[in-house]
Amino acid sequence: MDTDNTTFTAFPGVDDNTSAPVEREAGINHGIGLRNVKVHQPKTYNGNRNFMVLGNWVFSVERYLSLMKIPKDEQVLYISTLFESEALLWFRSKYEHTDYRSLRWPDIRDALELYFKPPNQDRRLQDQWATLRQVGSVFDYVSKLEALAMQMTGVSEIQKLDKFIRGLKPKTRIEVELRDPKSTDEAYRLADRFDRIVYGHYDSFLPTVSYDQSWPATGKIPETGTERTGIFRFRSGIDESSDRSIPFRCQVLTVPFSVPV
Repeated sequence: MDTDNTTFTAFPGVDDNTSAPVEREAGINHGIGLRNVKVHQPKTYNGNRNFMVLGNWVFSVERYLSLMKIPKDEQVLYISTLFESEALLWFRSKYEHTDYRSLRWPDIRDALELYFKPPNQDRRLQDQWATLRQVGSVFDYVSKLEALAMQMTGVSEIQKLDKFIRGLKPKTRIEVELRDPKSTDEAYRLADRFDRIVYGHYDSFLPTVSYDQSWPATGKIPETGTERTGIFRFRSGIDESSDRSIPFRCQVLTVPFSVPV
């Protein structure tokens, strides 16, 4: 009986020669190798003109092509299955009647980025960088700042630190500048701690009332002899009307009351 000597590999083009010597040393993990890794396919691209979305998609496609060892004359045929919506319409209008085996991914990638990349992208990023300010939490501000810095070229750590401090809320900025951080990580930590202490617990200096919810809010006058009970709570916080940048603390005062009606 003839035996089939054909060997199968998990990835085309990857040598699956298990007869090769494998070096093993006690206590050292040499990794599991590509043959045991399940590589997920890239997500589809629908023509989103966000520069970061397009760039991340191109990056994931190129990593997949490299791992799977797909031949160059078959790469575009595979990538065409990842297009949808406007991106698929664009691809069909340009290459539907072209032999896919004659197309090369670098050419398709350049044409794709040229068409879907937002115009004046560098200027757009610089405008966003110039107008970026802290509106919510420090965490959200840092996320936007880092995302912009990664898309721009030539942004140094000193420039990023300066931009971060200048865009903070006024009181948080003063606190961070007084501490004179030397790195962005230190500035992030100082700003986040101050911001959470001051603004995270800020409510109001006006007393808030909590009363017995069983008392009907019908607008009718309760019967004689009944009482309305509740508590006044005075919350701690910051005097926003003051020009002073130093916060003060006070405990929550709970004052019970009983009003006969």
